[in-house]
Amino acid sequence: MNSICNETKNIVKKEHLFDDVDMLGLTISVPEFVKKLFRILEDESYSKIIFWNYNGESFIVQDPNELSKVVLPQHFKHNNFASFVRQLNKYDFHKVKSTDDNKRYGDSVWEFKHPSFKHGRHELLEKIKRKPPIRSRITSAAINASMGSGARNHLNFMKYNKQLENSYSSTIEGLENKVLLLTETNNQITKYLNQLASCFQNVSDELITIKKSMTTQDQLMSEFVKYVLAQEKKYQKN
Repeated sequence: MNSICNETKNIVKKEHLFDDVDMLGLTISVPEFVKKLFRILEDESYSKIIFWNYNGESFIVQDPNELSKVVLPQHFKHNNFASFVRQLNKYDFHKVKSTDDNKRYGDSVWEFKHPSFKHGRHELLEKIKRKPPIRSRITSAAINASMGSGARNHLNFMKYNKQLENSYSSTIEGLENKVLLLTETNNQITKYLNQLASCFQNVSDELITIKKSMTTQDQLMSEFVKYVLAQEKKYQKN
């Protein structure tokens, strides 16, 4: 009887484990956004759009437009690259500055990094947490800094200052990313306007050519009519 009970318990534990861990070993404690991002990067079918850097320490978005068209709607139910970047910021991912190392993938690539987000290291993902709002971080730090006295109060105040610095740094980085997004969007709009201007010029050139052709046809028709009338007058005289 005891063996049957133990076997039943083991089966229940295994079923619970399979519920909590998916095929990539991602537990339910990993944020859904992080899970989806990790799965996308492990899926080689997107390797021309988004992929791990050669060292597996960061990931590359090689084509933001294709990411917005193909990947985001399928996995995140939107097609806004700016929203994707904001989500990364909320989970403390940092944009890697442009270097000769990442320029090998193109001039307009985006590279992001998190110390607990690495190729094949799904066991680290539980460490990635959503950052609390800046206001709550500052309020909590202020309360902690006001408690106690003497050395403890000084340490709390230093911790409060450090949290303020981190909050401002995070805000500045978020603003920098938004500026980069706006710059990228502006470049795309400029490129589109240039294409429209080129098309307009082509249409204008074709219209001028057609107008010249019509003028030539009109002149030929006029000459033909004059010739016919002249021939008719000669015929009447004869």
